Amino acid sequence: MRRFIRFLPLALLLAIVFALSSQPRDQQSIVPLLSRYLPQEALASLLPDVKVRYGRVEEAAKASPYRFLDLIFRKSAHIILYTSIGLALYTAFGGSASRRRPMAKWLGILAGLAVIAILDEWNQTRVPMRSGQALDVWLDVTGGMLGTAAVLWLWRRMKQSRRNRRDLRISFTDHRKPQG
Repeated sequence: MRRFIRFLPLALLLAIVFALSSQPRDQQSIVPLLSRYLPQEALASLLPDVKVRYGRVEEAAKASPYRFLDLIFRKSAHIILYTSIGLALYTAFGGSASRRRPMAKWLGILAGLAVIAILDEWNQTRVPMRSGQALDVWLDVTGGMLGTAAVLWLWRRMKQSRRNRRDLRISFTDHRKPQG
């Protein structure tokens, strides 16, 4: 039963990935939301004069701020979602409780992210107004691995910091002179 529970977050995230990748592009765009609440000229004045090229698409912040922010939002969502999937894979493979063969665990996470990203992009080729891109697979896998490593590193640092503070409190209370 415990093993089954460890796979629940992964199953939920996979459902989210494939639900999102099955939507046409226009249903995922934040352009309508931005245009409803932010005037284009005002938004353009807040953004730096930069262009971002991603695959065959190039968006200029000043010339098309809505599409520029939409691109940044969508690619950031890829990294966040695949970091979450990487963490779910880490948990499914035993998390920190399984200290044996850490390289095998990381290779499993890498392989899992790659398979999921490839299937995600393949699914998008079947959806109107969507296309699968090898560049997205690379972004998903790389972002997922780096994000997972960063979150786990921060988690360990926070645990170590808490442990150090607790040890310091214990040490401080042990060395006080008895009153009497």
